[in-house]
Amino acid sequence: MNFNKFQLTWINAREKYDFLARSNLLCEYYKNNKEGFAKIIDLGCGTGSFLRWCYYHKISFDEMLLVDHDKKLLSNFPIITKKFLKQYSYKFLKNTETSFKILKKDVSKKSNIKLKKQDVSMALSIINKYNLISFSAITDILPKTFINNLFSSIESKKAIYFSICFNGKIKWNIINEHDKYIVSQFNKHQASFKNDVYAMGSKSIKFIKNISKLKNFNSLYKDSSWVISSEKDHDQIFQKQYLKTIYNALKKDKETNNDILSHWYKFRIKNIDLHKSNLVVGHEDILVLT
Repeated sequence: MNFNKFQLTWINAREKYDFLARSNLLCEYYKNNKEGFAKIIDLGCGTGSFLRWCYYHKISFDEMLLVDHDKKLLSNFPIITKKFLKQYSYKFLKNTETSFKILKKDVSKKSNIKLKKQDVSMALSIINKYNLISFSAITDILPKTFINNLFSSIESKKAIYFSICFNGKIKWNIINEHDKYIVSQFNKHQASFKNDVYAMGSKSIKFIKNISKLKNFNSLYKDSSWVISSEKDHDQIFQKQYLKTIYNALKKDKETNNDILSHWYKFRIKNIDLHKSNLVVGHEDILVLT
């Protein structure tokens, strides 16, 4: 399968579960700090899920810059967003291939949206032009050097929002004797060198909390775990997709016992097909106020 195609399929599938999982951390902050949302930059934006979540929760802003290295994901932003906003009576207007306006019908206020194809590490030089810096579901693949550079670069009176941060906890309602082994192996795989860069995996949460404390920044945390049943078809499909990400990662891992992995995978698939599998994937939201 083409990597980009798989990535787009995965990102589109997970949006519903990210919407449900995100805590009210940012919404509560917004109530008393609306001016702090005037200009937003979303780093590693994918197809723009965070922007759509903001509109769903009536978080208003004047400008948002969406940054991602993947041109295919960015190119899917307009059609997905236009369809999403239409149900809430918003107009989605295209200026150029990378510039858009969103406005409420019969309301003069508008939001300006820009897309930028760029590696997120190259965008640190512009983050202080924005009030809110957002990262969605990517902390586990960010290297320590990037987090250090981010916290060294950030000015005061900014907000950094890390949402859907994987915390390493994966639990099923029906226990298998190899669950602990598989989850442990998967967490080791997530915290490893990838493309010559060390990704922290679930350890990124502790690292962000520690560096926030060292900088004397105010940090707030809340649970944002996925809670997924297998009663409905789309839940079954998504559980299988997630299971496949674990299986595919460990199948190539020389330190994982492939016989155990294969038997475990078949057991999990069977329970999903029987509509008996309930899955919780641990995530946390982190809001850092500088």
